[in-house]
Amino acid sequence: MDSTQTIFLTGSSGFIGQYLLRNLLRRGFRVVVMLRDASAQGRMRLERIMASVDLCAEDYFLSGHLHLTEGDLPHRLPVVTWGQTDQIVHAAACLQTDNDEAGEPFATNTEGSRALAQWAENLDIPRFHFISTAYVCGRDMKFVPEVFHDPCPRFETAYELSKWRAERDLLEWSQRTGRTLTITRPSLTIGDSDTGYVTQYGGFYQVARLIGMLRQMFHDSQSDGRIVLPMRIPAQPDVPQNLVPVNYVADAIAEIICRNDLHGRIYHLTNPTPPTNRQIKEWIEEYFQVCGGHFVDRLNTSVSESTAETMFLKMNHVILDQLNYAPVFDCRNTLAALADTTVVCPELSQEIMFRTLEYATTHHWGRATRAAAS
Repeated sequence: MDSTQTIFLTGSSGFIGQYLLRNLLRRGFRVVVMLRDASAQGRMRLERIMASVDLCAEDYFLSGHLHLTEGDLPHRLPVVTWGQTDQIVHAAACLQTDNDEAGEPFATNTEGSRALAQWAENLDIPRFHFISTAYVCGRDMKFVPEVFHDPCPRFETAYELSKWRAERDLLEWSQRTGRTLTITRPSLTIGDSDTGYVTQYGGFYQVARLIGMLRQMFHDSQSDGRIVLPMRIPAQPDVPQNLVPVNYVADAIAEIICRNDLHGRIYHLTNPTPPTNRQIKEWIEEYFQVCGGHFVDRLNTSVSESTAETMFLKMNHVILDQLNYAPVFDCRNTLAALADTTVVCPELSQEIMFRTLEYATTHHWGRATRAAAS
């Protein structure tokens, strides 16, 4: 493929989007980035974001490989001033799990994808890449193939349903218009396996953050040793959690984008050897120097073992539900696509997980980042 092609990218300031923008620029693509604010202030913010993933955006602005345009899904898409666009990479997403009065997450994830597809059709852009989620499978499948799931599965969150509807609408659009649609489905994305860098602090991070808070609350100032936090965990210890580092996800997507012969399929960007609930518990306990958690099959919530347990169980129910759901993701398309490359999902270890936790705690679980951006 000619890497001087022009790619239109949404979601460049998002977690996966930052890495995608870096990877595409380093591969020689010309990338047009849609921002809500494409002014000098918006450009400076993007430059700060890209510096966090070790890329000097200014160099690419000067070379003409990076171009900004203003727009906002689903209602405000840009007028093209940059010439031909060869591919769309749609990474923008609203990650909230529940509906709100503004219509999110459906406004961005479903209506936004539909609007972007119509925009692509009007401009005769032939190739569309959609970053979805592996959990468009819902909560009942045991084995998840790399296909569209029809009929509609049972979902626990509005986010998952909004992504499923986006896939449905985009597939109908691609079949009607003859355009090439490629769908990539990351699983539970965590920080960079090399640096720990992360900007999304849900799921695994939400659990870890709570344990860190409990450690501080119940810490005995007379002792620096391990503290006991008695609590029951309503989960099976050997159920795996499909955590996957963001750098692997973005590297895999970039490889797929670069080759036309890989387009037009669905790819699961998942961990072939995911850690279990037991391993994750051990890593978190070791990092925070706590103990006392134990797995149970059933939980009588009318009786609590401790104040720590009461606080733990007030966690979002979606996360607790996730602990017992472990689909096996078919990833034969992905393995075949990456077979002749150096892109491999790293096996998660205590060293990698400690690195991700260290980054999160040092950066105050994203609070410092949000304050700097506001």
